[in-house]
Amino acid sequence: MKGDFSRILSEPDKQYTGVMMQQGRVQLDSDWNSQVLLENRLRQELTTDIIGLCGMPADNPGFGVRVRQGLRFDGKDDFVYCGKDTDLSFKGSKGFTMETFIKPEAHSNAGVICGRFINFDTQDLPEYVLHINKDNTLSFIWLEHLAEFDYEQIDVFESEILWVYREINIHAVSMSFRELRTLRPMTLGIFSHVAVTMNPGSVKIYINGDQAAASRTGNFAAPGEGIFLTGAGWFKKRLHHVFNGVINDLTLWNNHLTQDRVRKNMNTLLTGNEPGVLRLWRFNQENEEKHQIKDWSVNNKACVLGAGRPENFPQWEPQSLLISKGRCYNHGIASVNPAETLFSRQPSDPGMDPTVLSNGMYLFYLETWERYISSLQDPEIRESALGGPDTTGRRQTVWQVKYLPEHDAEAYSIALESRGLMQARHDASKTITENRLYRVEIHHPGMLPGAPLSQAFFPQMPVKSIDLNSKTLTLHHWQGMPTDWNRGRPVELCGIDKEGKTYRTSARIVTADPAILQVTLDNLPHETQSVKGLRLRPTATFKWSRDNGTTVFPIAHEGGSTFVLEDPDGLAQRLRVGAWMEISDDRCVLQGKIISLLQIKKIERAPTNEIIVTVDQLPVYQVDMNAHPLARLWDQSGIDAGLIPLQPNQWLDLEEGIAVCFNGGGVYHHGDYWWIPARVDKQLTEWPVTDEDKPLSTPPSGIDRFIAPLALVEIEKGLAAVRADLRQFFEPIIRHHR
Repeated sequence: MKGDFSRILSEPDKQYTGVMMQQGRVQLDSDWNSQVLLENRLRQELTTDIIGLCGMPADNPGFGVRVRQGLRFDGKDDFVYCGKDTDLSFKGSKGFTMETFIKPEAHSNAGVICGRFINFDTQDLPEYVLHINKDNTLSFIWLEHLAEFDYEQIDVFESEILWVYREINIHAVSMSFRELRTLRPMTLGIFSHVAVTMNPGSVKIYINGDQAAASRTGNFAAPGEGIFLTGAGWFKKRLHHVFNGVINDLTLWNNHLTQDRVRKNMNTLLTGNEPGVLRLWRFNQENEEKHQIKDWSVNNKACVLGAGRPENFPQWEPQSLLISKGRCYNHGIASVNPAETLFSRQPSDPGMDPTVLSNGMYLFYLETWERYISSLQDPEIRESALGGPDTTGRRQTVWQVKYLPEHDAEAYSIALESRGLMQARHDASKTITENRLYRVEIHHPGMLPGAPLSQAFFPQMPVKSIDLNSKTLTLHHWQGMPTDWNRGRPVELCGIDKEGKTYRTSARIVTADPAILQVTLDNLPHETQSVKGLRLRPTATFKWSRDNGTTVFPIAHEGGSTFVLEDPDGLAQRLRVGAWMEISDDRCVLQGKIISLLQIKKIERAPTNEIIVTVDQLPVYQVDMNAHPLARLWDQSGIDAGLIPLQPNQWLDLEEGIAVCFNGGGVYHHGDYWWIPARVDKQLTEWPVTDEDKPLSTPPSGIDRFIAPLALVEIEKGLAAVRADLRQFFEPIIRHHR
């Protein structure tokens, strides 16, 4: 928690149960925060004592993992016939919306996602059609009446359709095809949510909840009988522009949905009973006849694969996973999923895609932790009636469903519970000039250099072979996430040499490729080729701040190695050339990305009172300007890459006589932090001591992460199958009977 706190007093060993306020005394942030921590700890302990470490209420169990299936269209002759009912026409409607999930394949040659095709004098015209183009942009085309036939108003879809315009004009029916096209292309090979909304005044296209195109519209035209098709178009009594890829649930509405509603639907499994739903076809083979797809709406209009012709059947294919709605109590912390959610669209996105996994069995698990939210990340915390002062922050529960190879599950659980230790002290001969709350935080995760080989904590990887010329290691298998082994991070090679002694050498990673199980180092001594049981394991680094990491600036603009920073809290005087700055955003924090620190080379003041900062290198991670990007200062100096390697059992000086010592205990995790309150009047840090008045070694103050197993999922050629539900359920103690 990187809040502007004076200090944090948890004091679990003193058996305190509450904070009592006295009259006429000054109120302190530490007292309020102590009360919050006391209540939270007691609530977690009570919940865990009653429920156990993790459990789902039987009446509302959450976080079940299930496969979402889709229909794969071959781009040649596959389609779905969805009927010719008149309620699927725009004509006379006050609004209309189409929603679906699509996964266009690489090398897609354009194709119809869905649309209604009307018959006019033996010809077939699209009343409306949603289409992916050859450049992978989306188009929505619809038919309108015109007061006068005007070729300039015709947006050409295909030259063959233009011939139909002329025939319509001959019969004294003036119409025009209007086309709305997105500027940015679809991402191939992954699922995206697409929605088109229409009302008598406008047409809009949304991709993943963001507006991608918009246009005014006029008088909808819908002469003749029409058929609705999915995955292909219909012209001159034949199929055309067959879609190449996978289509999931398709929902049609008889009203115009707002952007907020589109975003909500994107993350919700609809039931079909929602007001306004005309059709809800789930392209899901479960409990359905193979050639028909049930309509879950009240209209109950099933659609038919290939109009019943097997040669035109699209193929069933499981493509994505869903997380069921409900609750889970994970180590006493309530995690709530309010609606069934796509695995790839979790509220706290872990940035993981199971469709790219290699074949094998994987453990899917729920990870729960808490983070601090300031007014920079949620401006609504500020009270606008008082001028918007920055007074408080919020604690937020984060839940994420993740996965890892089943053979790594036990090691990961052990490592998560294993915490590295640290102690702090102050040299009484040196003066503390200000009351501060120091923060020491682990940047690169890992173990202390020289940790016993028997501590086989996750992650560490056995070496299969080495290439001394390229300094490349080939591994037996990969452990951990790619961020555990990113460029520049310190590692240790260890094993047993010819004399039966432990061999160790330190290095840094140059490149790491989990796909081919190879890591290249900056240092690979010749003698490593004779070491037995050679293993690669990460070692840890840390950074520190004298103000709990609260010197933070929102990023207004970024370009290359230059950042334009806002300064709402008046902290510009703390910026200095040579200081280390960390660039992050919400997604970076939630995904646990390990970001390189950047050194400030130049500071300028913009005419708008913003601050222009130039750093020494291009950032590896490009921030998302919609995810509260922040620049955070750290106070270490005079070191390589801005990070301090952990040295076992050595006192490392911070400043003003304050020093820290890391002395084992297990794994040091990315984001682990320790608080060191420093007070001027005492001339020493408020650090716990032993009976001999020596600094006590303590585990970190946070971050506490808890896991609950959910399911075993087998991946075979990119397809998922749930093999076991590992959730545990509990019944309510008392049931009320009516």
